[in-house]
Amino acid sequence: MGCYYDIELAFNLREDVPAEVVSKIAFLMGEATDAAAPPAHPSFDEHTWRSGALAQHVTSPPKRGAAVCSFQRVLRYTQMGRDHYQYTFHLRCSSKLEPIFEDLLVFLQWAAQYCDGRQFVGYFVEEYESQPTLLYVSEGKAYMKDVREPPCCVDDGSPWVQAKPPQQKRWWRFWS
Repeated sequence: MGCYYDIELAFNLREDVPAEVVSKIAFLMGEATDAAAPPAHPSFDEHTWRSGALAQHVTSPPKRGAAVCSFQRVLRYTQMGRDHYQYTFHLRCSSKLEPIFEDLLVFLQWAAQYCDGRQFVGYFVEEYESQPTLLYVSEGKAYMKDVREPPCCVDDGSPWVQAKPPQQKRWWRFWS
């Protein structure tokens, strides 16, 4: 059976990212036909690499069990007449397949070394969980933070109130 995972992952790569890294990410995103060898990272195995683990989740329209995805070079800013570009990666998916969750964590561990600075990069949450696990990168490493504290109101700091499930009407109440 299993449950759904909602995953959001977005980050900018450093301006000086090697072209080989760009081609490997493009391959994983299904935008290139081949990229010779898997990334040099202990968590990347040949199967994960050859299956194009990320690409298989980016072809459906955005709905439950589908993904929204992009990897592109964009103009970030212009300073003193010089344009500065960066590659940006964005993936949002809702999948019942646990491998996408595992593959994305392997991918993030590898990609963290090329991310631009310290940044929040996303989250994942299981279907029946009310709090997400946050994802960060800093100094070339990926980090997770399991959020256990309930949220508080932005306006007045009041505590989160857990919504009660709606009451279902029972058919026998209408017959008596």
